[in-house]
Amino acid sequence: RALCFSTGEYACPVWNRSSHAKQVDVALNETCRITTGCMKATSLFQLYRASGFAAPSQRRKAAEHTEKFKQTFDERHPLFGEFQGSSRLRSRKNFLKTVQEDPPLDYPLREEDSAGQHLDWVTWKSLNRIRTGVAPVKTNKAKWGLITDEDTKCECGEIQNMEHLLSCIRCPHTCTLENLWNADENALDVARYWAKEF
Repeated sequence: RALCFSTGEYACPVWNRSSHAKQVDVALNETCRITTGCMKATSLFQLYRASGFAAPSQRRKAAEHTEKFKQTFDERHPLFGEFQGSSRLRSRKNFLKTVQEDPPLDYPLREEDSAGQHLDWVTWKSLNRIRTGVAPVKTNKAKWGLITDEDTKCECGEIQNMEHLLSCIRCPHTCTLENLWNADENALDVARYWAKEF
């Protein structure tokens, strides 16, 4: 948040309505993949759930509303009362004019640290890959063209897909998807077991 999101969202109320705003998301998405260890195929919803951040578009909308509220009602703000009704250039639209009065539905943002952030990197990466549903299991490798469909069986004899990781007889522990998101002890043991393969 301090190094990447603060930079990527600097003055975002001003430029959030630009057609190029989504290009910033590419760098922020990559940042979250690096910090969580999630793979590129992971959906953005699961990626940000694992990271504990709100999506960039949500964060920018919240920043817009906060800034509009300050400039409109806080007399201490340097730009209080400086709203200009018209713009010199037709392409420039004052965000005070375009942001709605009512706050977004998810305002204020409630971002909580994702369970398991205290873990060592290898376990943290394995945990995130399993709970987001994208890990280099054999069915995924076959889908990505890395192995053939005939090689998708686990050493235990069953098809090795994401669900299989939670109950494979080779692993001495089992867990549920909910356990993984809560980072329970059983889930951490499962993540540690499969970490050697991920």
